[in-house]
Formats: sequence, C-alpha cells, structure tokens
Amino acid sequence: SRLVDYLEIADRFPEIVASWFAYHSEMEPIFDLYFSACWNTEMPVTTKFLLLAQALEAYHSRSPRYESVVQKTKDFRHRVDAILAGVAEDTEKTWLQKKLCHANQKTLAQRLDELIGTHHKEVASFIPDSAAFAKTIRHTRNYLTHFDEELRRRKKVPEITSLTKIRIQMKALLEICFLRDLKLPEIAVSRVVARTQNIKFVSLESFPSNS
Repeated sequence: SRLVDYLEIADRFPEIVASWFAYHSEMEPIFDLYFSACWNTEMPVTTKFLLLAQALEAYHSRSPRYESVVQKTKDFRHRVDAILAGVAEDTEKTWLQKKLCHANQKTLAQRLDELIGTHHKEVASFIPDSAAFAKTIRHTRNYLTHFDEELRRRKKVPEITSLTKIRIQMKALLEICFLRDLKLPEIAVSRVVARTQNIKFVSLESFPSNS
C-alpha cells in the first residue's frame, strides 16, 4: 500500500522530487541495501536481516543528524597516546595501536539507540523495549557474521519467527528515518507505524533454518 497519496503532496510535488534526487544521491548505498532486503522474495530471512542491519548502521554514519564517534577526535587521540605511552615493547605497541584504530566508532547498538531515540514516540508503539531490540540485533549480527555458537547457547539469538518480526521492525525504523529526512507528511509515518503494528506472526520453524 502507498505511504503517501499524491493529493497529500501535490502543492509541494516539484520540491519533493528535487529533494528525492538529492537525497538518493547522498544515500544511494543505503537505499540499495534497503531495496535488496525488501523486494527480493527469494532471499533468506537471515540475509535480509544482515542487509537491514548494515543499512541502519550506514544510515547513522552518513546522516548529518548523528555523530559516528564516541569522543571528539582530538580527545580520543590524546587517550590513545596516553595508553600507548605505557607500552614499552614496539611490537606490542604496534599491535595495540591497530586494535585501537577504530575504537572511537560507535557500536551498532549505540547507533540503534540514537536512531530510536530520535523517533521514540512513533517507534515505541512497535518496539516497546528499545534496549533489548538493539542488543538482539547486535548479538544476531555477530552470530550470523562470526558464527559464535556461544551466543546461541546463551539464547541471545532469536528463532526464525522472532527474527522475522525484528526484521520488519528494522525496516519500519529505516522507513521512518527516510520519510522524516524527506519532510514528507506525517501521515506517511503513521501509516508505517500502523502497518507494522498490524502484522501478525505464526511460528512454524526454529532458527537458523532459512527455508
């Protein structure tokens, strides 16, 4: 179903079209991930999940709304220098320097927390526990990427029906981000929320089957 009716944007249509092309140029890699996850009916749920996780992470990184780093770069460099100063062995210092190279980047869970926080009023209606949501995505992404069986043993990875629900919630969150960035009517956001709330799930299989 359509999220926006032409009559709702008719008076701003030329402006919206121009904004769309500029926005698409900026966010093209994120849209590629989003459309691949949404429109490929033959793709396994686990692959769709990974694409959407990557899309959300990349969106946060590219959006001017958010900072990708935990500390200001200058402060982080001082912190790393102080740590390295305490290591005498050159080989150990080089190893540690490489490990700390990307330590200032926000984690996927932190990025998700910020995305949800920006749209908390709407997202809370279909993601009631945002902290658990972010942790589950992080654990599942790590499991599917690194195949860490310990995560499964600790029941950190959802079964297939729950994973499908999470994927739909991730899709809705990303759509709300897009709609707000494009300054489309708020009724479109309401439709995303209603559509996501109205989906019903029936458990037929257990994770990690992809059939």
